[in-house]
Amino acid sequence: MTLPTLRTRIRRHALLTASVAVTAGVLLPTSALAATGAPPPAGAVAAGHWVEVTDAPTGIKVELPGKPKVEKYTKAKDGVEGRVYMAGNDDRATGFAVFDVPRAKDLKVALRAFLGGCNRYSQSPRDVLTGTVTKETDVNGRRTLDARLSAKDGTVGATRFIYDGSHYVQLMSLSTEKQAASMTRTYRQLLDSLRMPTPTAISHAGTRRS
Repeated sequence: MTLPTLRTRIRRHALLTASVAVTAGVLLPTSALAATGAPPPAGAVAAGHWVEVTDAPTGIKVELPGKPKVEKYTKAKDGVEGRVYMAGNDDRATGFAVFDVPRAKDLKVALRAFLGGCNRYSQSPRDVLTGTVTKETDVNGRRTLDARLSAKDGTVGATRFIYDGSHYVQLMSLSTEKQAASMTRTYRQLLDSLRMPTPTAISHAGTRRS
């Protein structure tokens, strides 16, 4: 599996994670995975080779290593409102996604759905992307899950899932094993650049406090 192919899988199947959150584990049909192309957001500002991107509906900001490709999902067409921002080249893929989800399921379910979507068209066991949870926590009212990603073909990476009671966010970076050190630095900068508005207060049960 080449990284360009993997990036295509991630973009094509990013909705799977959101669909699990929305439909309590029942995946949307394949036809719901079609995305509406969108130009880079007007708020994108170059900072060296990194680009600051603002998800306009939520105000969530993040920096990506290059001009992102953007895909939009709509409730009418896809069952959920969301945006996916991806940047990368032949050696790596880095991106983040924001979905407007009033009720999210266990983030481990979301991780499994993401991996299932990426692996749907794997042609070899060496292509199969796997994830190992490294940390689950609650930071400032946001449920957070971190996981390492890897495949036997040498693909390595990391991802973080965040839920704040109203929005479901995923950050992700992948590379070849030879680029692992550089990918780690890229991923750390990605995480450090994330800026989210004050979240809706949520209880440990995952419901909003009144």
